[in-house]
Amino acid sequence: MSEDSPKRIALVLNTLTNGELKGGKRDVSRVYSILTNPEQGMCPANGSTLIHDCQNREQFETILKSILKNWDIKTQLVFYFSGHGDIRGNNQYCLKMGLDNSEWYPFKNLMNELDMAGVQRAIIILDACHSGAAVEGNKNLDDNIFNSIKKDDIPQGIAIISSSRKTQKSKELPDGSSGLFTDIFCTGIETSLDGKGTNDGKIYVEDIVSYINNKLETEEKYLKFPQRSVFHLDRAEKKIWIAQGKKREDSTQSSIKSSHSIRTPEELKILYEQTDPNRHPCPEATNEDIDLEVLEKYANKVEPELYKTANLEEVLSKLKLYSPIQDGGRNLLHKSAVLCFHKRPEMIYPQARSVFVFGRPRESNFRRQDIYGPLSSQVKALLVRVQQYSESISYIAGDGLRREVEEINFQVARELISNAIAHRDYQLKGTVTVTITPEALEVRSPGRFSPGLSWEQLIDDTEPVSSPVDEAISLYLLNLLVFEGIGRGFDVFKEYIQENGSDSIICKELPGPTTYIRVLRRANRKVIQGNNNIINLYYESPHGSSLPPNNVPRSSCTYFVGREQELESLHQELQRKDKLVVCSIVGMGGIGKTELALQYTYKYGQQYSGGICWVNSQMYPLNASKIVALAQAQLDLKPSKELDLTTQVQYCWHNWKDGDVLVIFDDVIQYEDIEPFLPPVNPRFKILITTRNKGLNQSFSLIDIDTLAQDVALELLRSYLGSSRLEVEGEAAQKICQLLGFLPLALRIAGSYLSKRRSLSLEEMLSRLKAKRNAGESIIVNNAFEMSWQELHWVKEEFPFILSIFALAPIPWSLVKSCLPDIEPEQLETFRENMLSLSLLQQTGKESYQLHPLIREFISDKRDHSEKAENLKSRYVRELTELAKTITENLTLDEIHTLAPNIPHLEEATTTLTKYLEKEDIVPAFTGLGRYYTSQGYYQQAESCYERCLKEIKAHSKNGDSDTATALNNLAEIYRIQGHYSEAEPLFQEALQIWQQLLGNDHPNVASGLNNLALFYSTQGRYTEAEPLYKKALEIRKRLLGDEHPHVVLSLNNLAELYYYQGRYSEAESLYIEALQLNNQLFDLDLSVVAKTLNYLGSIYYFQKHYIEAESLLKQAVELQKQALGKHSSVGITLSNLGNLYLYQSRYAEAESILKEAIELQKQLLGENHPDVATSLTDLAYLYQSQGSYNQAKDIFQKALAIFEQALGESNDSTILVREKLNKLQEEMME
Repeated sequence: MSEDSPKRIALVLNTLTNGELKGGKRDVSRVYSILTNPEQGMCPANGSTLIHDCQNREQFETILKSILKNWDIKTQLVFYFSGHGDIRGNNQYCLKMGLDNSEWYPFKNLMNELDMAGVQRAIIILDACHSGAAVEGNKNLDDNIFNSIKKDDIPQGIAIISSSRKTQKSKELPDGSSGLFTDIFCTGIETSLDGKGTNDGKIYVEDIVSYINNKLETEEKYLKFPQRSVFHLDRAEKKIWIAQGKKREDSTQSSIKSSHSIRTPEELKILYEQTDPNRHPCPEATNEDIDLEVLEKYANKVEPELYKTANLEEVLSKLKLYSPIQDGGRNLLHKSAVLCFHKRPEMIYPQARSVFVFGRPRESNFRRQDIYGPLSSQVKALLVRVQQYSESISYIAGDGLRREVEEINFQVARELISNAIAHRDYQLKGTVTVTITPEALEVRSPGRFSPGLSWEQLIDDTEPVSSPVDEAISLYLLNLLVFEGIGRGFDVFKEYIQENGSDSIICKELPGPTTYIRVLRRANRKVIQGNNNIINLYYESPHGSSLPPNNVPRSSCTYFVGREQELESLHQELQRKDKLVVCSIVGMGGIGKTELALQYTYKYGQQYSGGICWVNSQMYPLNASKIVALAQAQLDLKPSKELDLTTQVQYCWHNWKDGDVLVIFDDVIQYEDIEPFLPPVNPRFKILITTRNKGLNQSFSLIDIDTLAQDVALELLRSYLGSSRLEVEGEAAQKICQLLGFLPLALRIAGSYLSKRRSLSLEEMLSRLKAKRNAGESIIVNNAFEMSWQELHWVKEEFPFILSIFALAPIPWSLVKSCLPDIEPEQLETFRENMLSLSLLQQTGKESYQLHPLIREFISDKRDHSEKAENLKSRYVRELTELAKTITENLTLDEIHTLAPNIPHLEEATTTLTKYLEKEDIVPAFTGLGRYYTSQGYYQQAESCYERCLKEIKAHSKNGDSDTATALNNLAEIYRIQGHYSEAEPLFQEALQIWQQLLGNDHPNVASGLNNLALFYSTQGRYTEAEPLYKKALEIRKRLLGDEHPHVVLSLNNLAELYYYQGRYSEAESLYIEALQLNNQLFDLDLSVVAKTLNYLGSIYYFQKHYIEAESLLKQAVELQKQALGKHSSVGITLSNLGNLYLYQSRYAEAESILKEAIELQKQLLGENHPDVATSLTDLAYLYQSQGSYNQAKDIFQKALAIFEQALGESNDSTILVREKLNKLQEEMME
């Protein structure tokens, strides 16, 4: 601390709460440690005070007065309180200083004491319920009104940080280890705001409060806590700081420092004061952060061609998006530009986000979502959610007809939300919040109307004009939000009020300041009025009698969406001048190939001065005559009737009108069908073909079209149903689109069907479609597929049928071959290529393929009407079961990646096709799947798998058999791993009992059951119960299997491990040595088992302080494991043990290196969030703790704890152990 810096004193206390608050004592120790740390809080310990469990008000007042006695006005006080707080008599906010109700201490008294002592610099930090009342106002208990605190109540120079708002309680973490606020507060300081730091290296009041609230609002683990921190700085220095942190290293700052064009501080200050705050430069935002799509849209709107002709710097400069203030000669975006064009403006300005809320807190249907991105994107996202969560209602109009009207007027909602975003004050904290309650749409926006204006004035004015807070933001959004009518908000509001009554929209100014507007939902109005406006959307073909020859059929599509990219690509391809162009639109039946061709003619038809000739290729040679008919009717060509049709067509082509000609052959199956009728090789003829056959001709250019995106599919459906109908049943509409595979043809047929049946709900339509599917009936697009299916007449049915049995996921080709062993691989490949060429099959990877959902359903329908169906399903399940049998325990990451493509299909076999599982295959199928999930730490999925297995086994064996016992044992084991001991124990016991009843007491399976139950007891530390079971299992195995058997070695290892954990090292050593000797005598020596034994034996020597022997055995174990297993997680465990050995020998450098190697290996093999990784991280954290590197140790302990909590749950033994180690470390840090 420099000599000029003020002296700092900390007063930190928690109060007695009779156990109601568990974390207070730890919290004050942690806060005191931070504040008295010379590198953080910089409050000397010899002048600061820590009070644990303050007994009463008298004790607090005595200590406070002793600290404030002879106070030096240059000194800064940092006061922290942890305990109860509430509004008591006389509406005063009070802090409870003891157990008795007489111990409530008015917060105003503290302010008076500071004022009388002459304290002019202080930060008051309150972690107590309703502590926002010390900042925001006091609560009147009778009428729930808040009265603003008087500024005079808070002395000059005092800053206050409150853990919660005046209406909120201050929460503790679920485990009671700390207050929620204090935990985040301390973490923020200890990590220097998660490593981000600040410009000058000091953490100010606003910095820490913003950090806390950002955590509370964005991190998943905190979202359930309805708590927000607030602060008061009105009478304190804005730059009063709490602690030292990391100084932000910033490329902008470094460039400014190195620049020769830096202004003097005085010049910069004047410049900043003369410039609107929203035009101040934003050093944190770079041009790389700009959302280029939004920028391009705005540029094209206000200055066409600019975006295409200028570089980015020129565009930004021309559009005045740079601040007039240059720092270091460098152009920087100003605040308004960041708000409107930055990809994530809230990362720089936390208030630049919106919130959507549906319902009320604590109600089951409550929803809350933060909305991010450029302001225009936020407006659109909020409007989408209003549409999703509002409904339509019907009424009888004056003409006696039933009408539908939106419950929330969308035009009003649009104007409210866009105005709230555009006109709010972005210098204020807080967010725009849009709430839908059962009664109303509510919009809250920080700020108030311009001086001299009010809601009533603007509504009453004939031509209402409201001046925006920031004209630039309003201008940007006006051009970016191209809704019809945007910007005439008060006209819309006036019209709505005139129709629906004066209370249909109300506006209030709330403290904050905040503008609150409420629009009653129409369901809550007694009178509903409205007009029935019907808009007919249709497409008028551009072709008329004055145009060149044209026989293009009229499209039945009144609304074409989602193919702009394909249209552009098609046009570019057809405009080539250097050769005859033949372009194919390729895709499955029903995907919209013909419609794309039609829309192309409508959009670009005028460019073909020689005309357009359309030929439907399905009926040869009949439709080829249309070429001749068009030439005769519109070109007055008269080919001789004595010529054959092919020659007549060629005559017409050679005599066709000058200019470019577009010739379209629609729905071509084989190239040979159209070849005789193609135009001559002349670049003026442009040939467009639609086909399902990708292999029609290798020389053709291909435009391969896919299904529609979901938003486009919904837009297509909307064109038939109208917005209001889709808004009411948006979820059902999405499901219909999914069920119909996002195919345009299917969606148009469904839309047309629904448009003629206005009373049919989308839910009912969805039910009908599902019923047809479940009943095996054809869905409405199957006719489109039938045409392609007929082309497969020569393909063996088994091939498409087996494909339809696989799950809706990419299918590994190796699985297909294994399911059809009777068909030669070359023939299978031929079948595959044929289906690919007809667009009935899609290639998804180098060796994987997939059916479209509707095609799969279409083929499934044919399959299930075939005699081959049952046999194929059985074969499929049998092959997948054989795959499951190859899945071992403790898979490596490489093995997991290899298996991953097969897992959806194994899931299919164990869910929808379980009736085809042979009884003896049930356990292997589910066990393989369970092992796959367990190896990744996906214990819930494994648990579900084993539960299904047990259900299936019990359905086949009501009285229980050996398979039932195995299924029970597998489920019990996954419960054990997760720490669900009460569920696991009875299952282990039941499995053992079944084996004993079926097989007697002397059987290897009974020994396994005893071993597993013993392992369960050992895991819980119930060693006295585990030991006799291990011994009994060992005795049975020795007697039945002989000494030289792997199961005997396993039992010896297990019993030795039990002694190891009990600290009975001599007994454990003896058993491990015996296990090693037996292992060496085995014919099939398992090096991995030998290595595991060496690992434990080495650990025993390590605990016995025989370090040389321990190191030798552990190194041998590592080498054997690498030899037997390669890169394997077991190697990581042994490396960790070796690292711990070095740690206890104080060989810190070697220990750190080995432990890091273990962690890196485990991350590679198991992923970063596996419990084994957490175990090794715990060891590394202890190493740093031993060296006194407490902050490093704490960070790593926290990572390990987070992994354990996520993977095993908060109550698992491993989780609890690490949490205790972390708490112990934190206590050491506080001492």
